[in-house]
Amino acid sequence: MPKDLSCDETGGIHAEGWKSEVKREQAQTREDREVEKRSRALKRKEIEIWTEPGGGDMAVSPVILGPSEVSALLRSEDLIPCLEEALVRFSAGSITQPLRSIIPLEKHNGFFLAMPAYSPHDDVLATKLLTFYQREPSSSHPNHMSSILLFDPACGSLQAVLDGNVITVRRTAAVSAIATKVRVWSKTKTNAEKFARTIRGPVLVCASVKEAVQGADVIVTVTRSTEPVLFGEWVKPGAHINGTRT
Repeated sequence: MPKDLSCDETGGIHAEGWKSEVKREQAQTREDREVEKRSRALKRKEIEIWTEPGGGDMAVSPVILGPSEVSALLRSEDLIPCLEEALVRFSAGSITQPLRSIIPLEKHNGFFLAMPAYSPHDDVLATKLLTFYQREPSSSHPNHMSSILLFDPACGSLQAVLDGNVITVRRTAAVSAIATKVRVWSKTKTNAEKFARTIRGPVLVCASVKEAVQGADVIVTVTRSTEPVLFGEWVKPGAHINGTRT
């Protein structure tokens, strides 16, 4: 007799518990396969659209990705260069991003915010929807919740709904890393590369001192050289210099 089956006093076999366990495992397997399927779709940089049963060709369902799926797919090494490029385009005025719209929810002591944007270069149309509430510390509800909606700019159909909290946290960390990008130079390139590997975040190993210091807000020199390695014409006005002799 399988160990998952049990007998009562009359010798009858009880398989209900075993069947329930099998059903739970089957349901979990189906869920895992669905998550893997969606992950592969996004990694191919494609959004799959599923047709609703009996709904006709125009009835489609958007991809919905929760916190765990977004967290697994959104990697810092991919996010940082994309954000750098997006910030450059935004500064150049090639991304349309109007001021956020805010609706006060005075009755509920909260706010609703909408933040749409469109990038013609990437042909990406999206909006972030955010709710924010001033709650008591004992509340079981979070103070803020957000979602990112992706649309097909050609026809306006909703393609995906992504958890916005994970994206916001990763975006903020990536922008901070971009703002504090480190540039390194050494007479021995292997030493510069070795040092770069000890730093978390984006690091650029430069071919010259001039390349490393131009435009920098903070410059640190660590050298035992008896000859000058840094010249004033390379340093922007207002930059802070820490000079250390080893």
